[in-house]
Amino acid sequence: MVLDGDLHPGDVFCITDKDLQRTIPADELNPILASLPPIGAVEKIRQYFGHKEGLLLTILKVTSDTVPHWGGNDGSAKPASNLSVEVLNTTEETTDRLLDDQRPNISVLIKKIVGYLRSKSNAKSRLLRELGTQSGSKELPWRVAKITWRILRILTKHSVKIIVQGLRLLQNKEDRIRVKKQIQLKQHLLRDTIGSSFNLVRGISSSTKYLLGGIAVSVIVLVIGITVISKTQARAMEEKTYLEQLTSIEDLMELGVGALIYKDENQARSLYMNAQTLISALPTNSSEREEKAEELIQDLQAALNEIRHLVTIPNPPLLADLETLTDGVFGNSLTLASGNVLVAGSDGRLYQFNKTEKRFDVVASLSTGSLSPIAMSQEDGRTYLLDQEGTVYGVSFENQTLNPLSISDDRWVDLEAYATRLYFLRPTTDSAEGQIFRFNRSGSSFDGESEWITSRTIPFDFATSIAIDGDVYVLMGDGSISRFVNGSEEGWGTGVVDPRITQATKLWTSPESSYLYVLEPSTQRLIVFQKETGAFVVQYRSDAFQGLSDFVVDEAGYTIYLLAGSKLYSIAPSHLE
Repeated sequence: MVLDGDLHPGDVFCITDKDLQRTIPADELNPILASLPPIGAVEKIRQYFGHKEGLLLTILKVTSDTVPHWGGNDGSAKPASNLSVEVLNTTEETTDRLLDDQRPNISVLIKKIVGYLRSKSNAKSRLLRELGTQSGSKELPWRVAKITWRILRILTKHSVKIIVQGLRLLQNKEDRIRVKKQIQLKQHLLRDTIGSSFNLVRGISSSTKYLLGGIAVSVIVLVIGITVISKTQARAMEEKTYLEQLTSIEDLMELGVGALIYKDENQARSLYMNAQTLISALPTNSSEREEKAEELIQDLQAALNEIRHLVTIPNPPLLADLETLTDGVFGNSLTLASGNVLVAGSDGRLYQFNKTEKRFDVVASLSTGSLSPIAMSQEDGRTYLLDQEGTVYGVSFENQTLNPLSISDDRWVDLEAYATRLYFLRPTTDSAEGQIFRFNRSGSSFDGESEWITSRTIPFDFATSIAIDGDVYVLMGDGSISRFVNGSEEGWGTGVVDPRITQATKLWTSPESSYLYVLEPSTQRLIVFQKETGAFVVQYRSDAFQGLSDFVVDEAGYTIYLLAGSKLYSIAPSHLE
């Protein structure tokens, strides 16, 4: 087959001995060739054929339209003289540099020898070692005095011993004569040795002296040259290993991107974990290598965030702040009533967010006493609060008061209003099993208490929150969610979240919503699951979410309200678009 025409950036040229269009549908083949790099495309196409089936496949991808220009009418190639000279100069400079690295340098030699002797001297000095290990400057004079006294004591001991031995020898006349003769004999031997050595050297010819000196210098230069070359080769080998590590990391990252394109998140996660291991093993003995390692870590973190479905919100909109009204007030609970955002404050008052003025207005409070709300719910314009002491309050917006109801239990941790009933969650305690209690509304009060759960297997030791849409969902502290239908536990679970949930506090859903929302203040995030399958969808996080206490979702308005300390934030959920 002969093709006539030009190739442009982005064009892909594929040659194979198989009829790919019969094996791979066109709507799959074209994205493979267009979106994947050549190596990834070859690996992906190979998966459509059996392991024992032969396949010849070549894929070329044009990435640049910059090509050498061949001029002339005779069709012959013309040498690029400028390019050749440039390459020659570059090669010559590289060669000179390498030769300079291997050329002996006397000044460098002397510096290295002096440095080596100094390091050895310092390493073998007991005094310096002891002084170097001191914990502070206050003990230094005492340690110096102690070491000096030890040295003086040793010298004095040996001096006294030598003097005593000498005196013993000098007491006897025969011993004195023998010692004198030994000293004289050693003096003669030393004098003869020095004289013979001097005569021997003086008898050597000048040319021989120069030759021996040259040999000695040559040996020294050779040793130094071998040492320098060895170190240069070691550095070159270390640099080669470093570059190979970088190549392996980049290959793993590229394969991980390819796996994500085909929705294979498990494979991508495994590849990225391998890349993370290699990055942690990279040497960082220079500023350039430190910067490269930081760059790779940032790229890897961005790739892992994509797998984790993590949406980071750097600056969520701040709607209002309770501290603009009263210092030290925090928001404890949050709900949405008839399109209005209500916040139960730590001062026992109920606030409404004024969207026009971007501030909070007090809409209800206790006539006497105080309360500390821990949960709030509303239904059909009726709003209810549960405080830390287990007392339940109804809100009268007409009178702007909070009125206590006749039901209470200090073991309740959450409430939910649904179908003219109030549901309360009680975790398992030492004195009672965990249960959900239901109360029927009778006018403005509630009665007819009943234990709603009839069958369950999951323990309620760490139950923290409930949500109701007809079925009842119970959230545990570890992020697991149990679903109950008509009082009985149903086999159902949520997908895996990375990083895993360990301190979940609030759960939200509604009959109109297709999602379950879980709040984890310790990690400053809100996690979303599909209600039908329990599959993990997305997680939203922001550094601004300090001290999260509650949230509510307005899916019709594409807004999530989050209460963090005294501040009310909002975010636009991307999973609803």
